[in-house]
Amino acid sequence: MRAVVALVGAMLVSSAGVAYACDLTKDPRPTWEEMINEADVVFVGTAVEIQPTASLDRGDRVVFEVELPVKGAVGSRFEHMQGASTCDHTFELGAHVIFAGRALSIEDGEMHIFVEDTGWDPTVTLADPPTAAQVAQLQYLKQIAVDQ
Repeated sequence: MRAVVALVGAMLVSSAGVAYACDLTKDPRPTWEEMINEADVVFVGTAVEIQPTASLDRGDRVVFEVELPVKGAVGSRFEHMQGASTCDHTFELGAHVIFAGRALSIEDGEMHIFVEDTGWDPTVTLADPPTAAQVAQLQYLKQIAVDQ
């Protein structure tokens, strides 16, 4: 009987596929505002360049024009590496976004920012025109920027 249970369990695990840490739902789920408050870098901007890198494990470099810096050391342009893991948020050229990332590590004197793509994360691709919910999020960010 134990052998049958073990075999069924092994079949279930192998048929489920690979689960990554980013696939797990946070419990309890933080609010969007809580995630923004926990982020190390927050801004509103547009992806203006996407440059492939020579290193396959580093992904692509995305350059943003920043229209509203909110948190972190953000100037008029911000560079971000995307696609280094399956958990990374992927930005498209021309995307107008609320960018929110957390400091992951420092390599070669450069801080690496992680932007989650879990379906439950603070980064938002803005509609044109922004939805009512997105307008409220933008107002919240403007208030944080004023308070900083």
